Amino acid sequence: MSRRLSDQTLLCALLDLSFKLRRTPREPDINAGTPYHHTTYIRHFGSLREAQRRAGLAPNPIGNFSHLDSKRAVSAHRGNA
Repeated sequence: MSRRLSDQTLLCALLDLSFKLRRTPREPDINAGTPYHHTTYIRHFGSLREAQRRAGLAPNPIGNFSHLDSKRAVSAHRGNA
């Protein structure tokens, strides 16, 4: 029996890691810093970029911590979205 992970579970793990890193996590960050492999995000959301967007993060920025909308991201992380 396969247990499907919820969107919220995966996105919260991604968002938690982004706060620790102070930027949008990349594939190696996700593999080392979450309980899930980056391919889990790809299978679940269709792409890593889509998972990043759904978490309120700028997909794969070159460098800085950059939420597209920090308030929305924090609210979604807390389950208020």
